[in-house]
Amino acid sequence: MSPPMNFRAIFPLLLSTSLLLPAGCASSAKDQMPNSGPTQTQTTEQSGAKSTPNTAASLEGVWRGKLEVSGASLTIIFNLKRAKDAPNGWQATMDSPDQGATGIPVTEVLVDNNKVQLNVPVIRGAFEGTFADGGDAIDGAWGQAGQAFPLYLQRSSAEEAYRVERPQDPKPPFPYAIEEVEFAGGQPTAGTDQPVKLAGTLTLPKTEGPHPVLVLLTGSGPQDRDETILNHKPFWVLADFLSRNGVAVLRFDDRGVAKSTGVFDNATIDDFVTDALAAVEYLGTRDDINADTIGLLGHSEGANVAPRASLLTQKIDFLVLLAPTAVPGTELLARQNALLFKGMGMSEDGARAYETRMLETLTKLVEEPLDKPVSKALRKTLRADFKAAAAAMSPQDRKVYGPTKSEDFDHVLDQMLEQLTASWMRSFLAMKPATTFTKLTIPTLAIYGSKDLQVAPAQNVGPLRDHLAKHPETTVTVLNGLNHLFQPAQTGLPAEYATIKTTLDPELMDTVLDWLQERDIVSDAPADRQ
Repeated sequence: MSPPMNFRAIFPLLLSTSLLLPAGCASSAKDQMPNSGPTQTQTTEQSGAKSTPNTAASLEGVWRGKLEVSGASLTIIFNLKRAKDAPNGWQATMDSPDQGATGIPVTEVLVDNNKVQLNVPVIRGAFEGTFADGGDAIDGAWGQAGQAFPLYLQRSSAEEAYRVERPQDPKPPFPYAIEEVEFAGGQPTAGTDQPVKLAGTLTLPKTEGPHPVLVLLTGSGPQDRDETILNHKPFWVLADFLSRNGVAVLRFDDRGVAKSTGVFDNATIDDFVTDALAAVEYLGTRDDINADTIGLLGHSEGANVAPRASLLTQKIDFLVLLAPTAVPGTELLARQNALLFKGMGMSEDGARAYETRMLETLTKLVEEPLDKPVSKALRKTLRADFKAAAAAMSPQDRKVYGPTKSEDFDHVLDQMLEQLTASWMRSFLAMKPATTFTKLTIPTLAIYGSKDLQVAPAQNVGPLRDHLAKHPETTVTVLNGLNHLFQPAQTGLPAEYATIKTTLDPELMDTVLDWLQERDIVSDAPADRQ
């Protein structure tokens, strides 16, 4: 299992073999690799192998390769620099930019003639290979989670190694005004007294105001105003599109993130609701904003923050919800895990059985009052449940589920239980969206992607339509072929997100704008919609 990096729902809680993240699990480097490599004592200086280009001298620099795992191709970059004062004579780091993981310390750089070993103990992984192509490549394998994956590294310039193609990123000149803003946020995070001041960007059409406005609310985890994920900036792309077509857009950094103050850790959905309300209050003070057309657009967790905020004020006039959760949090997480494991190769029967077991386990957790810490006895029960689930799997399903060595599996369980028992996760699991959605009275558009494996439409669309059945001004639609980030996808797996060049499918943006125009929230855009 890997943790959700800097994301809590974008990258779901999984016992899996996803690679490279700091709490990722693997056996020791020596156990992982198919062939034994140089030992600690076989450093460059001791081997004396300096007569060929295949030595430490030719190892220095930037190395880039592609790792094929879980149906996705991940970019791996090693930065290696000789340094007399550094441990083992090297300053070295590893990056997985597609996963948003950078600066992972490589604590051992071992060279023996033309063999290289790079040990990354913080993620319990290692690369081992042999110089090739006259010293401009290293042919080897990455080992982690008890598995070895082929990895061919090539020498690269830093500029080329980190180049990512994101063709939708907005580029100047911009046909709208851009204003950097700050405003008072909501209540301080529980257990802290640090005030929340939110920093963001307001984009304003150059047409005559006052303008209708959408406040963008990010998905879970510490997110900046652009909802940056894996070098994609979906909220920037969306704001650019909407402001080109007559809609003002306010997007802001989460509390405690980037330029916003406050404390993000342990903040819950209730805290984010107060921040959404603060944004609405701020917009109400501006003459260039139409106070009668203020809407909230939320993605993932933000799509559940928005409706809750709308029930606490009369100043929110409409909602746009991207991938809202419509079932209890326990049911969502259990189904999410089952779908993702199935996508990674687990059998359908195995994934279904695991969903049932996980739901039973999560139900035990939510029965513990949120205002009380999770007891040692319950932690012991949760651990036993997950071990029993693993033991009940077929050998093939067990390999998909996670590391098979007892030591590695225990390490994984430690990490997962820390996440499961955190304040935010407990509040998410206890969430019952029906209590909110059944009370909505303002126009609401909800959109899902048919290939979303994290908030699956098959699980959520029906219940959401039932919750909104008495509210005539609602639209619930599913866009074909799109994933949780509303990209055109092949599998819908999170491992695919970074490999897709498209940040937001145009159909999503057109669907939002069409709905706003149909309700006269914004006037019709020019025939050559921008």
